[in-house]
Amino acid sequence: MKKGNLTKSAGYRLSPLVFTLLTCLVLGKGLHAQQVQTEELEVRNGEIRLPGTLRVPVSGEAHPLLVFIHGSGNIDRDGNQAGTMIQPAYIRQLGEALASRGLAFFSYDKRTAVPENKAFLDTVLLEDYVSDVQTLVRYFEKDARFSGVHLLGHSQGSLVSMLSLSGNTPVRSLVSIAGPASPIDSVMLRQLEAQSPELAREAATHLDQLKKGGSPSGVSPLLQPLFAPANLPILREWMAYHPVEVFSKVGIPALLVYGEEDTQVSPEAGERFKEVRPGARYIRISGMNHVLKQLKSPSDNLRAYTDSSMPVSAELVRELVEWIRGQG
Repeated sequence: MKKGNLTKSAGYRLSPLVFTLLTCLVLGKGLHAQQVQTEELEVRNGEIRLPGTLRVPVSGEAHPLLVFIHGSGNIDRDGNQAGTMIQPAYIRQLGEALASRGLAFFSYDKRTAVPENKAFLDTVLLEDYVSDVQTLVRYFEKDARFSGVHLLGHSQGSLVSMLSLSGNTPVRSLVSIAGPASPIDSVMLRQLEAQSPELAREAATHLDQLKKGGSPSGVSPLLQPLFAPANLPILREWMAYHPVEVFSKVGIPALLVYGEEDTQVSPEAGERFKEVRPGARYIRISGMNHVLKQLKSPSDNLRAYTDSSMPVSAELVRELVEWIRGQG
């Protein structure tokens, strides 16, 4: 695993723009909106660039910092994937909502979403994503503007954030949203089975070949993107981890969050995590889907992945604010 470089890059920029977000929250005493300052900055992990956006409430006190760890795919700091129709902007929406309520928030472009990183990405492993998270934690942990660093891992990012907590971590708490409880091969086969039992059977054969150290052969066209040569190293590594076992070793406070309308990760996964860490908080949010959007009906699920105007769950925002503030 590569070691991080904690110096600011020459490309660091502090935005002069300080603005008041127009979103307000009813807290029982009336409407409250927090002034928020945004900074566009870049952290380096060796040769890897991790550009992102930091949102900091404007006040004279230190605020908790929540660092968002993405799910699978080439996801940018906003929650979008360039060159595709996947443009939900859910990470940006969440960051704006939380910062307006007094939490600092950092989201970054995943290393695979940064064109300048391509020369260093012949092979990408899960441990590379873990290294990126650890680099970011070290970068922010001594910043006096923050009372503590908290991680929010979404989907694949749930496992990545758990793995990053090895040793004497300075991270105050972990939030896992839509984290699969089964090894990734089980998750993939379950999702494929729902679409095509035939494809699921073929995929099971190829995954077994990978587990035994071989490479898939005779892959059907529909499965070729999944079993492309560039994906094989991370698949082999990823299958070796059982998320529940990893979570059982997490020694900091943890919040498990699942959406009732998530068609990718069942909310029941949280119950399996809860079994090994009874002290963890586990909540299910009505109407929320995998990309954290509040659906008016299940038929809105697909549109939520392409429509940035659909809001993220207000209940999720309230729960995160309450949880992070409660961790000191």
